[in-house]
Amino acid sequence: MKAEWNIHETDPEIVSAIAHTSKKSPILASLLAQRGMVSPESAAGFLNPSLAALRSPFLMKGMTRAVERIVQAIEKKENILVFGDYDVDGITGTSLLYSFLVYAGAQVVYYIPHRVNEGYSFKPRHVHEVLVPRSINLVITVDCGSDSVAAVEMAAEQGIDVVITDHHSLPDIPPPAISIVNPKQKDCPSGLKHLAGVGVVFYLLVALRKTLRDMQFWKTIPEPNLKAYCDLVALGTIADIVPLIGENRILTQTGLDIINSHPSAGIKALIDVSKINKEQLNSEDIAFRIAPRLNAAGRIDHANLAFGLLSSKNIKSAKQAAISLDKLNSRRQSVEQQMLKEIEDHLSNNAKGLEQPAIILHRQGWHLGVLGIVASRISKKYYKPVVLIALDGDTGKGSGRSIPGIDLYQALSASSQSLVGFGGHAMAAGLEIHTRKLNDFKTEFNRYVEGITLKAPLIQQLDIDCRLDFDDICPTLIDDLEMLEPFGNHNPVPLFIADDISIVSSNPVGTQHRRLILRSEKCHNDTSLLAMHFNVDTTTPYPGHFNHLVFRLQWNRWNNSKSPQLIIEDYL
Repeated sequence: MKAEWNIHETDPEIVSAIAHTSKKSPILASLLAQRGMVSPESAAGFLNPSLAALRSPFLMKGMTRAVERIVQAIEKKENILVFGDYDVDGITGTSLLYSFLVYAGAQVVYYIPHRVNEGYSFKPRHVHEVLVPRSINLVITVDCGSDSVAAVEMAAEQGIDVVITDHHSLPDIPPPAISIVNPKQKDCPSGLKHLAGVGVVFYLLVALRKTLRDMQFWKTIPEPNLKAYCDLVALGTIADIVPLIGENRILTQTGLDIINSHPSAGIKALIDVSKINKEQLNSEDIAFRIAPRLNAAGRIDHANLAFGLLSSKNIKSAKQAAISLDKLNSRRQSVEQQMLKEIEDHLSNNAKGLEQPAIILHRQGWHLGVLGIVASRISKKYYKPVVLIALDGDTGKGSGRSIPGIDLYQALSASSQSLVGFGGHAMAAGLEIHTRKLNDFKTEFNRYVEGITLKAPLIQQLDIDCRLDFDDICPTLIDDLEMLEPFGNHNPVPLFIADDISIVSSNPVGTQHRRLILRSEKCHNDTSLLAMHFNVDTTTPYPGHFNHLVFRLQWNRWNNSKSPQLIIEDYL
């Protein structure tokens, strides 16, 4: 689908004030203003993220009670179980909490369910199969549990307390846990709804460390440096595609600094096996190289493999685990491509299905571990909400992905009478359903989406930050752009537009990419710039001139040298 271009405008007075105070270019000042930095002070905070700017963890509802219960468990040597999710956010959060509690001398074990065999979140079966046999006194969930009403009730019947740490949406009647630490609670005053699950855990540990400090707990052992844990926070935060603003930006930048200066054995092994050969690893490397390999464990096998790698202190064992994850990721890619082709073939032969407000497909035998990835790719291509359901007998488990403007969690809520259960976010969610209810679900879900789109038809937008003449492209500007990193959700890579661009040369790179040399007809010099256009059909004739070109701008680093490079996003 061709996106509609939307060129942003900024208030010149705000831009001028930021540029003057920060001593940066008007272009960088404009980019900061578009990201909500409307004062020189907020711009300075954005460009210089600091842990000192983090808000107090005790602003979060349920934090004080959660910390009290965990401290009690540590002091009385009660048996604690950390119950985490199987994606990168859950794995990193579980590793973070487990490591801290072990260091504090707690009697603690961890448990991560099998995606296919057990499904998402804390369930009633875990009480009798996992908690009771281990004589657990306290369960702390990580990145899950907000929907675990029945499981928490059953745990209470067995005398087991539950503390929930999560960032997913909660039902109207939440679980009766000892404490729920979730910034998405309606009456939580913290303003931290953007945190990932691992971010919530980090805040819990900040509060727990301070409480133990006030109790003189750290007299016998050194107080742990929580900054050193930010590498895990960065991994989980980037992988979960939460907004990279505010606290998330601070924690992610801190974590990236640690990874680039002193990577742990596990992360170093992942960097090596991912063939990331560069001076500075960034958020894009984590999102597209590191995170998929960590996620592959839970998708294809068991997330314990990824947990073990992140917890490893031994370089040799970390390398072996990283190699295993790399192989699992290759298997994941193969399964994903097969499913994607199957769906594309179906849609090409059933064009009427694309006329519906949403794409909802189901099939026996689909692999649960890749449903979300494939749904995301289909959703982006057709710009519709997508729900894919893997059937197993008379039941099915599904994963959905949405687009801006359609809240997937609310859409599932409107269809909940047809579901066994569901949970998730506005953009990503999971569900369980009986096959006899599939038609009812499709009708209800499509009716909800249609109701939204009739009021305001959804048109895919390509948000362009500003116009940029080739004359203005210089090393200082590209260095300035790197100050905006880490890029991600709510802080996208800046997009620019230039007019009247000639193509000096154009050559295919493999079968999917193209390398070009470009020159601006409006430029006052004859400077030529290298450009790359990724994921294009190189057999299709290419234009000899761009009337308008939309692009990203970055350094092309190679053999200890660097040069400006454009990444083409769109053109007319």
